[in-house]
Amino acid sequence: MAPKMAPRKLGESPARQWVSRTEQALASRSSGLSRSMAHEMIVLPSPVAPSEASTPAMSLSERVRLHRRQVGHVRMAAIALLIGGVLVSSCGLTHTTLRVDPAVLNEARSIGGVLGESTSDGYYEGTTDVITTLVVGTQGKNGTDSVKKAMKHLGGRGWKTTDDNLPVSVTMESPNWETNELVLHPFDPMYLENEPEILEAINRAATNPEALVIVWAWVDGSRA
Repeated sequence: MAPKMAPRKLGESPARQWVSRTEQALASRSSGLSRSMAHEMIVLPSPVAPSEASTPAMSLSERVRLHRRQVGHVRMAAIALLIGGVLVSSCGLTHTTLRVDPAVLNEARSIGGVLGESTSDGYYEGTTDVITTLVVGTQGKNGTDSVKKAMKHLGGRGWKTTDDNLPVSVTMESPNWETNELVLHPFDPMYLENEPEILEAINRAATNPEALVIVWAWVDGSRA
């Protein structure tokens, strides 16, 4: 089982919901402005009584010019609103997918015999993290011993330990793929509770499943 994170829901992510609501609000406001513009354009100035036409008050031509300026301002506001809506929508739809380099997966497979492999992904704040889980055998005496064998094998290929938390886990990275990480765990079926096919393959093939190694391969999003 890969690390828990906010599940990816196609079409229902918080970002997409926010964009949808924003676009609906913009469409509603733009429609309102369009109706207001149409109303402004068909309403002509009220007839001016002869007694009023001769007063210093605003003349008919001046009132028409003022009316046209007001309509122009409304049009400009509508255009600005639509442009802003496009920019907001574009920003809201920004999406990044973090996927391990295929060469890193080959490095993980080289640790030993691969009994199972699966891929899962999680969505969070505009980023999809694609995580690969592998179960490999190194012929160690137990889980911790097998992880140490895997560490030695990867170390010979240039990988460095960045976090040693045995007997729980070990994190390693390579200068060749600086943002890619391999996390090694002594075998525990808890990590595979959502992978019944892999568990079945282990039960068929492994004589000592406690000595297997579970490997997570992922990209460190904070440095990607």
